[in-house]
Amino acid sequence: MQFINNNKVVFLFDHNLSKVTPSKDEQYWSIIDPRYYSNFVSIDGEMFYLKNKLSGRLLNELVGEAVSDYFNLPTVHSIPALFSHSDSENLEKESFVLLTKSFYNDDEHYINMTHFSDSQYYVFRKNNKSLSNLLLLTSFIDPIDNKVREINPEDIDKLLKDLKKMIVRDLVTNQHDRHISNFTFGCKEDHVRLMPLYDYEHSFEKFWEILPNYFSINFYGKSTDTELVRNDDEFQELFVQAMALDMPRLLEQVEETYQIKMSDQEKAHYNNQIFESQQMIKTRKLIK
Repeated sequence: MQFINNNKVVFLFDHNLSKVTPSKDEQYWSIIDPRYYSNFVSIDGEMFYLKNKLSGRLLNELVGEAVSDYFNLPTVHSIPALFSHSDSENLEKESFVLLTKSFYNDDEHYINMTHFSDSQYYVFRKNNKSLSNLLLLTSFIDPIDNKVREINPEDIDKLLKDLKKMIVRDLVTNQHDRHISNFTFGCKEDHVRLMPLYDYEHSFEKFWEILPNYFSINFYGKSTDTELVRNDDEFQELFVQAMALDMPRLLEQVEETYQIKMSDQEKAHYNNQIFESQQMIKTRKLIK
């Protein structure tokens, strides 16, 4: 991948930049693995997550964010940056990283699937190969006082619609790393919403019939999931939208947004992945 500047501002910082580590009493502890704290950096008083171990998958992150935008899902938007640091021989070197502005604020608390009431959570863990379990999302355990709260009825429809969008966009892109810590909910009193999605690194790879995500899905044969999506108007709309995804155009938008140039081989890789996913939708007859 070749980066083209075109006068585009790119953050350049060094390894001596002070890092901000949340204290134990901060709510980050409830949803973020402590080993990632050192990846948060402060730039001009704002918190950013620095992702520097991309294993050649930087494009997956940028393209994944664009696909989420296509499905009108909340998502982070990363900034490609240059990271200046010393290697094992104390030689200065630069590498490409991604900076993502933190979406945490003081007005909300943050939860993941473990905070939905115990009975719901364990039913999910035991039977998480059925999308029908989405209907169980009606209450959650407030991380502040550990009390069970009913989700505001006004939020449930939007919450379920966003989760359905996430499931379809993950299927289309073969996102297979949507584990319990890779999607987050914001809550304030009885209001709950899906926070911006993140971590698209492990996607656009070998197509799997059943994705090992938290919401595992099985469209093989006459599965429960197949029947559910065929009889759910929102899922039907989303699969129609997935079939209309113009990947070549979306890749052009990514190039324009980040002022980068993808190789023909890289474009073919993404185009083929989406084509295979769209063929699967046809073959499994997920649209009536």
